[in-house]
Amino acid sequence: MRGWPVVVALAGVVGAWLWLQRDPARQPPGDPDAILAPADGRVLLVEQGPAPAWLSGRAWRVAIYLSLLDVHVQRAPAAGRVGLTERRAGGYRPAYQPQAATNAGHALGIETPRGRVLVIRSAGLIARRVMSAVKLNENLAAGQRIGRILLGSRTEIFLPETVQICVEPGDTVRAGETILARWLR
Repeated sequence: MRGWPVVVALAGVVGAWLWLQRDPARQPPGDPDAILAPADGRVLLVEQGPAPAWLSGRAWRVAIYLSLLDVHVQRAPAAGRVGLTERRAGGYRPAYQPQAATNAGHALGIETPRGRVLVIRSAGLIARRVMSAVKLNENLAAGQRIGRILLGSRTEIFLPETVQICVEPGDTVRAGETILARWLR
């Protein structure tokens, strides 16, 4: 009878870890103009500003906060070829804070027929590892798995300013399913 609390605690820890590892199937919409959310979570900000180095001109920036309860598998927001894959050094601030944009992480650039898209996945206070599942020059389908981060993190996407943004701060999004923006014809 004395060992039951330990068994129950271990079962709880194992169950929680398995739940954090979940990777549900996702069905991207068939809309050719759709740019999909790269991560599950809550939209923190939507703004326009100077594009990061891999892009040019001005760009839209959409930041998504992934809490401990969100699925932590990220997906390609659009079909295209991987043109950039780069580890980034940095800190480990809480992912919901604006300064977390400079946290350690991974930058993934996708060259689509309609423009470049940059996805930056950043570690958080607890999460220390950003794993990538794609390689340079690999062709991606919209909604394809691109990697994983565990235990709270942040994903930012940079898009050409010529797209139409379809989300706003506070919205909840699902990777590979929620339409984040649309290419304008």
